[in-house]
Amino acid sequence: MPNPGKDPGETTIQTQKAIDTIKKIKRYRPGPKVIIDLCCGNCSVAQYYLEHDPQALIIAIDKYLTKEEALYFIPRHMHHRIRFIQDDIRNYTAEKLKGLTKLWGLEEKHLYHIHWSPDCSTYSMASELKTENRYRNRDGSVNEKANEHKQAKALKHDNIFRNTLEQLKMLQKTVKDILITVENPVGHLAKLMQQTLEDKNWQLLETDYCIVADKRIDTDMWTKK
Repeated sequence: MPNPGKDPGETTIQTQKAIDTIKKIKRYRPGPKVIIDLCCGNCSVAQYYLEHDPQALIIAIDKYLTKEEALYFIPRHMHHRIRFIQDDIRNYTAEKLKGLTKLWGLEEKHLYHIHWSPDCSTYSMASELKTENRYRNRDGSVNEKANEHKQAKALKHDNIFRNTLEQLKMLQKTVKDILITVENPVGHLAKLMQQTLEDKNWQLLETDYCIVADKRIDTDMWTKK
């Protein structure tokens, strides 16, 4: 959600700080790098890597979009560097995620970055502005006054989030220098991340994620990530 009272210049400074923090983490990896984009949407992560790193190979996974929809913003001459899978992330354990490098004929050591964009539709702080039929209470718990559909959807999202995060944390223990990022932590998702953030290997960074990935598809409507 945008913050009307926030100076755009301040946001730019915070974005640069986030980039500088990441740059300090030196991970020398010879040869190709495999990047897995979970719940990839329009593949903004893929676009960033494809344009900046000729060694990057992408595995994009999304349950709802077709390959044509997911790769719509990716230039066609780059499509050969993307493997798209239409699937539910609940089908992926830590071991299965590591094994995806085989789609490129590569070993697990080439797994470089996993980015996850969880469905935030039931976690948005904007829902608090709605009627009693909102998904959540102010503390992030499921709103018991909401209709059955909304309660079920919110509970499903909580289960997916916790299970996927647990698999990513297990993966982190076996692939020591992998970069794992989770998009949209601002809002109720941040509350689910609190225990994870107690681990010194994880940190919360505020940045204009979409602007960093692709300025052409970002607007003032999409800022705090």
